[in-house]
This record gives sequence, C-alpha cells and structure tokens, in this order.
Amino acid sequence: MQIAMAMPRTLSDTVVDGPLGALLRYPRVFLALFCLILFTPGLTSLPPLDRDESRYAQATKQMMETGDFIEIQFQEEARNKKPVGIYWMQSLSASVFSSAPFTEIWAYRIPSVIGAICVVLLVFGLGERLFDRETGLAAGGIMAATLLLIGEAHIAKTDSVQLACIVAAQAMFAKFYFADRFGEPRPGWAWSWALWGAVGLGILVKGPLTPFFCGMTVVALSLWERRFGWIWHTRPIFGSGIIILIVLPWLLAIMLVTKGEFLEEAWGRDFAGKIVSSQEGHWGPPGYYLGLLPATFWPGSLFLVPAAIFAWANRADPVMRFLIAWAVPAWIVLELMSTKLPHYVLPLYPALALLCAGAVVTGMRQGGMIFSHITAKIGIAAWLLVTLCIAFVLLVFVPAEYGAGTGLFLYALLLPVLLSAGFAAYFLFQQDAGRALAAALISATVLAVAALGAAVP
Repeated sequence: MQIAMAMPRTLSDTVVDGPLGALLRYPRVFLALFCLILFTPGLTSLPPLDRDESRYAQATKQMMETGDFIEIQFQEEARNKKPVGIYWMQSLSASVFSSAPFTEIWAYRIPSVIGAICVVLLVFGLGERLFDRETGLAAGGIMAATLLLIGEAHIAKTDSVQLACIVAAQAMFAKFYFADRFGEPRPGWAWSWALWGAVGLGILVKGPLTPFFCGMTVVALSLWERRFGWIWHTRPIFGSGIIILIVLPWLLAIMLVTKGEFLEEAWGRDFAGKIVSSQEGHWGPPGYYLGLLPATFWPGSLFLVPAAIFAWANRADPVMRFLIAWAVPAWIVLELMSTKLPHYVLPLYPALALLCAGAVVTGMRQGGMIFSHITAKIGIAAWLLVTLCIAFVLLVFVPAEYGAGTGLFLYALLLPVLLSAGFAAYFLFQQDAGRALAAALISATVLAVAALGAAVP
C-alpha cells in the first residue's frame, strides 16, 4: 500500500542493473551488512565505555549467578532504576555467547547490536511505506551511520533496544493513521497485536518512555489534523490488556520482593526526578540538544537544512505532518527538562532520517532545488567544520588521551574520512544529492571502522 505523497518514480519502477539494482532488489540484506560493518568494529575489544554499562553488565552477571531473575542487584545494593527487560536479554546473550564467570563485556552488548540493526530495518520499512523504496533505503543508511546510534550499538544499555520498540510502535501507529486518513479498511488484529506488543516490550525495557514518545506523536498529530477517531481504531482497550500481560507479572513480583520500593525509586526518583531537577550533574540549558545535533546526527546532519525546507514546504502533506509530529513536540519537552544527556533525543532521530531521505530523493528527482537555498549552503560549510572536529577527536585526541597514543597510521586515517566528506559537500553544492549521500555514508563508514577498530581500542 502506498500511503505517501504522489511522487514520481524513477528507479524502483524500472529494472536497474549493476550495484544500484542489487541494492534496490535486496535492500534489507544490504542494510543488515552495512550495520554489521558499522556496529561490530571494536565490539569485543572496547572496555566498558561508561559507568552505566558496567552497572548493567554487573547486575546481569549477578542475576545469572544467583538465579534470581526478578530483583535487580548491583553488588550489595538494589538497582531500582529500570525494568528488567534488558537484563533478561543480556542474560540470554551472555549465556549463549559467553561462559562462566561471564566477564566478557561484548557478550552483554549483543542485544544492543541486534536492537540497532532492527531500528535500521524498521526505518527502511517505514520509509518504503511512507515514500518508496529508494527513500526507505536512504533513510536506513542515514540511520545506520548516525554517530549516536553507532555509539549506542557498542554499549550494553537499554537505548538501542528501546529505540527498536519505539520505531516499531510508531510504524504501527502510522499504519492505522494513514488507513483512516485515506479511507482505507481498518488494519486487522495482527497490527494491533504488533503495536501494543511493541509498547509493552518498550515499557519492560525502559519504563514509560515508549508511551511518552508515541503518545506525543499521536496527540500532536491528532490535534493538528483535528482527527481523533483513528486512535480508537488501534483497539486501545485490547492494547491495554496486551501491555498488562507483558508487564504486570514481573511488576507484581518485584513489588512484592521490594515491598514497593522499586516503583517508588524508579518512578519517583529516577524518572520524575530527572524532569524537575538535574541528576548526577547532567544539566543543560534549553537548546542543548539542538546544539549537539550536527555532531550526534552526523553524517545525516549534512541534510538537515534541506530536510527542514522540504518538511516546511510540504507541511500540508499527511506524511510530513506525521514525521513533524514525531520529531518536534517531544523535542521541545526534552529541551525543557532539567536533566539532559545526548542520547535522550535518540528516539526522534528516525523521523529526522526519514525527512532527510525524503529531501535527498526529492532533490535527485527534481533537480536539487531545495539544496540551492543559501541556508543549505551555510549548513554544508558548517557540516564540514563539524566533520573535521569529529574526525580529529576520534582519531587523534581520544587515542592520545585514552588509548595507545597517536601515530602516522592514525593521522593517515584522517585522509579518507575528510576526503570523502569533502566530496559529499562538493556534490551537495553541485545539487547532486544522491552522490552527496553516498560520499557522506562512505566517510562515516571509514571513520567508524578506523576509530572503533583501530584508534580507540
């Protein structure tokens, strides 16, 4: 079912030979392999990257050693912060890929890698449904190469798995919304199962964040369109039962074991506390995430200005409205929160990737008009500066400060990263969006492999 803007087809409606034809015929295979290239370097050699990763892995290890898969313990203390879902996944991963005493940190990272791959494939599927196959492929490539997602794929925490749940749920909401919007039959029960199952699993992984991000999208979109009946089509009463079935058994068990302390600490101190005050020194002013966006969304940030122009020009289109409702309202809320960490906005990046991909493919088909705007050219110059900083930090500064030091080899790795980035900027200046995207993804791939596989470990 095509539920997007009536955009002229080029490649996906024709037989295309060579590598491009293979990409369009087997996009999921290509994206999965692309993810493995980006997500596996350094996976086994990198030490724990932050204190939370060590805490998650240690708590999972203790869970496996004690056989208590209800209560979460970190050393001698109860870890009443996040639900149990990620610990169960890490326990399964460590038991399959490791052996006692289960000290290999990489074995605990496998769920994060799988979650990140699922995110990319889901973004492709959503892009294919909202636009077409080329746009879905471009969106999946942008999402896979995003600096923040590559980082989360290498850390044994909740964020990439939670993101997979959010994108899956958003895709299901899109299915129901567009069916109602275009007068098509109500999606069947299987879609409701998938929707509310994704929400329930997201709650079991990281509490109320999946309902928050999805709820912000649904409310904003419904208010914007003045269309509310489609929400009922998702079968929310049935969905509540699915969520209860997934979450309630463990929640009751942990409440009994901790005498109610888990909910008090997880909800009252960890979640609500981050809203009203900064925790553990993680404070940032409004605009914090916007300021970091050129780096954390790199290399896709090359296309952010054209994507904004593209979205605004087509804001009356229901596809644009869905993606804007996904990205903007929750972003504003997060900017107003006291506690800030760069990965808090990661659930909004799939919408940005889809908007950027839409701008790229539209530029390919319509002669690149949206890339000729002066603000787009300023954005290209700024992107080059950000690229230089990122490459220097990852290939020079980090190895010098935390690794084995720098050398001629690491300096030499800067050349292909910066050269391909330069080509990306040049192509976009020439309004050749397709080649610009390809060059940007090459730059990100070389940087990821070089930094994680050679420089940082």
